[in-house]
Amino acid sequence: MFDRLAARRQAWPIPWTAADSLATWLVPERLLLFVQIAEPDEAWVVSMTIDGQPVELRKAYSSIRRVPGDFVGFWADISALAAEQPHALELQLPALKKGQFQGVFLENVSPP
Repeated sequence: MFDRLAARRQAWPIPWTAADSLATWLVPERLLLFVQIAEPDEAWVVSMTIDGQPVELRKAYSSIRRVPGDFVGFWADISALAAEQPHALELQLPALKKGQFQGVFLENVSPP
C-alpha cells in the first residue's frame, strides 16, 4: 500500500501546500483513516491512539469552508505508520446509538 502511494507521488509531482493537506480530497499520496459515524456531530470530542500514541483526528467537511451542515466526520493522516507490522488502534467516542458507529476505513488505497 505504501509503495503504491509513493508511486502515486512520483506520477503526480504536485507541490501541495500545508493548506491543501487540510482537505481530505487533496494530496492523494497520503494514507487517510476515516472514523465513520452515522449522523456525526461536530461538537463531539473524540480521540484516537495508535500503538499507544495520540493521533490527531481532524474534522471533515464536504465543503471547502467549515459549514456545520456539511460536517461528515473525523479523519487522520496515518501516512507515517510503519508498514508490514500490526498496529493497535483505540478510539474514544461519545455515547452513540446502536449501529451509529460504522467502523474505520482507509482512503487513497487502490488495488495493485
